[in-house]
Amino acid sequence: MKSEYNIFPLEQHLNSVLDALCHAGRLEETEKLAELFPSQSIVTWKTILGGCRIHCDLERLERFAKRALELDPNDGSIYVLVCNTYNSLRKRDDAERWKVKMKTNNVKRISGITTGTFNGDSHI
Repeated sequence: MKSEYNIFPLEQHLNSVLDALCHAGRLEETEKLAELFPSQSIVTWKTILGGCRIHCDLERLERFAKRALELDPNDGSIYVLVCNTYNSLRKRDDAERWKVKMKTNNVKRISGITTGTFNGDSHI
């Protein structure tokens, strides 16, 4: 983009590429690209979390949820996304662990804001 069109990539460009890589199942490349970009926002990490949910990559899901929560520890949608992912995989103990974290940190889920469902499971 820079060399051919003199356009400097913005966060929106990065997140679009990350989303495409996530949907293609290329999570390792997604992680490497995100690390190269100088400023990652909560949107960047939520984009990657969505890819982890789609492809059931629980190791990355945990790691990126923690990264996202470093930026905004009160973002209830991160907890909901992680809980819903674990619930969809019938990993109730892990889902409960994240529910407890949410309650311990006094994080509230804002009514009407959801992260979607996975395999038909409902939100926490």
